[in-house]
Amino acid sequence: ALLACLPIHAFAATSVETFSPAPHELRDHVVTFDPFQLAWGNVVGGYEHAVSERFSLVAGIHLRAMASSHQLADFDGTATNSSFELTAGIEPGFNYFLTGRAPEGFWVGPRAELYLSRREMGLGINSSALFFGGGIKVGYSAAVLGRFMVQAALGLSGRYGIHESSGSIGFLILDPKSPVFGPQVSNGFVVGLSPSLSAGVAF
Repeated sequence: ALLACLPIHAFAATSVETFSPAPHELRDHVVTFDPFQLAWGNVVGGYEHAVSERFSLVAGIHLRAMASSHQLADFDGTATNSSFELTAGIEPGFNYFLTGRAPEGFWVGPRAELYLSRREMGLGINSSALFFGGGIKVGYSAAVLGRFMVQAALGLSGRYGIHESSGSIGFLILDPKSPVFGPQVSNGFVVGLSPSLSAGVAF
């Protein structure tokens, strides 16, 4: 009778060990890209690093390159010329997660902004601008299929633009967060909303 109980005892011990849960894999780094900004000629991306359960450090990048044709009048008459404008900016800050665990969940956080723009018009006419400011951003980040991330956010920020021109006439620089045909700024303050919908990879 004692020998008959031994196999049953061994099977019971083995069955308990096979049902131990696997630990949850944590990913603290995220790289994102907003594909919808390409419609306005913008390349917008970001990097996020979770430093604790509630906080993450973020750095956004913003690039825009535009080419256009226009008519300029010189001493020989009116001629068609082409212009090129390049804008580069960075937005550092941090996120505080109200739900979930960084970098997943609902979050809010401040942002600083610094943008540089340069516009070459030809015939010795050039324009440059410096934009600096800051704001606040709220959003939600969710993991999809484990490694992939989707992030929806809305930012409210203000920027002050300092504009300089060389040549006989000056051309204003577009606000760096506006669409290509958005408002133009020269030595002024602009406040606006900036929605975003980004996709990314966590690692």
